[in-house]
Amino acid sequence: MTSYDGEYLDDRRNGFGVCYYNNGSINYVGNWTDNSRNGGGVGYRLSDGTMHAGKWDNNTPDGYGARFDRYGNLIDVSNYENGVRTGKSVSFDENGNIVVSVYENGEKISEFLVDAEV
Repeated sequence: MTSYDGEYLDDRRNGFGVCYYNNGSINYVGNWTDNSRNGGGVGYRLSDGTMHAGKWDNNTPDGYGARFDRYGNLIDVSNYENGVRTGKSVSFDENGNIVVSVYENGEKISEFLVDAEV
């Protein structure tokens, strides 16, 4: 990340702002506290084009958030604790069925399908 447009307090990123990658693509749009992503925001990954919209704490997803693919399609809605998926996650399979998964410390421990025609 090379540039930031947004609010500062005591020469630190505080308030709302946008951070950019070296190539000019957006890295993160949202709230900042003492140079860290904190509060609501959207993070973008250059490697696969996905984005995470949700609550952030000290630069990591924390609380419920939604992930989208590079085309804006919903991948899943999950709960995170310190950047690790924990608790329930809802996604869709290739047939449009709803998949409810349960995670513990980032590991999937169970899942079940809900028929899309219900």
